[in-house]
Amino acid sequence: MRELVRLALSAEDERVRSVCAVAVLDRAGLRPIDFDPNEDKQERPKFNPADYSAEELVVLEQAFRLMVEREKEKRQAAAAGPEILPPDTGDDES
Repeated sequence: MRELVRLALSAEDERVRSVCAVAVLDRAGLRPIDFDPNEDKQERPKFNPADYSAEELVVLEQAFRLMVEREKEKRQAAAAGPEILPPDTGDDES
């Protein structure tokens, strides 16, 4: 990132400066000037529990709990780091 900023500020070739400046802005998460945030907004569906029967609400609760548990497992796995596998010796006995 430092190198991109340095090149954006001081490269002799204006094309290099331009490309590096755009790369820096992209990585900063800035939007183009003609970006209209209202254009990108999509209305999220609203959840109204009254639209569902008691049995459907039980199923929905189970699904939500499963989603939360899976996300928790993913976060724990990411925090633990990559799984280290033993080296492949090429000795397949199958």
